[in-house]
Amino acid sequence: MRVWNEINPSRLCRNHLLAEHREILCIWSVITKGKKGYRNHPEVKRWGDSLGALWLRHNDILKESKKRKYNFKDLPHWSSELYLRKHMKNRFVTPKAWDNQEKSLSSKNCDCIKRRT
Repeated sequence: MRVWNEINPSRLCRNHLLAEHREILCIWSVITKGKKGYRNHPEVKRWGDSLGALWLRHNDILKESKKRKYNFKDLPHWSSELYLRKHMKNRFVTPKAWDNQEKSLSSKNCDCIKRRT
């Protein structure tokens, strides 16, 4: 489970773009619905108090998916602007365990990072 929030979605290969979208939906569901299965997963904890930032990242993923003519679903339960303001933080959270997302992603055997924006 990983959200590559420091990397422009246009630089992600198809597989990582789709995987990140799924991860965001999973994280969102765990946090907003109080699900317990993955509640203690480091990536869920990372975004636990930054739902606004997670929503913004998802928005970027959706924009890129539309450019590529993919049909990704939007986040559920996000109709209230008040809820957005309450949970908005103007920062992304990156744990020290993996400060350099680009280096980590470039070690994967795919076309990520090589893509041009």
